[in-house]
Amino acid sequence: MANKKKRTKKYKGSNAAVHTTVTAVSAVKRHPIHQWYYDRKQFRRPVLFGLLIAFAVIVIVSGLISVFVGSH
Repeated sequence: MANKKKRTKKYKGSNAAVHTTVTAVSAVKRHPIHQWYYDRKQFRRPVLFGLLIAFAVIVIVSGLISVFVGSH
């Protein structure tokens, strides 16, 4: 007996089952600054890495400048 292929198409029309979507909402009262910070979680990590790299470059360049300029 041959295996029957599974249906991969979505059912359409009035007989199709309706799947409900559940949206989780947290009702927390936050300070406006903390709410801004909370809303930008995804934005925070790349910015912190960029600031860390920029700070490291500034420290290295200023160290190199002080070594070459201060060697009189």
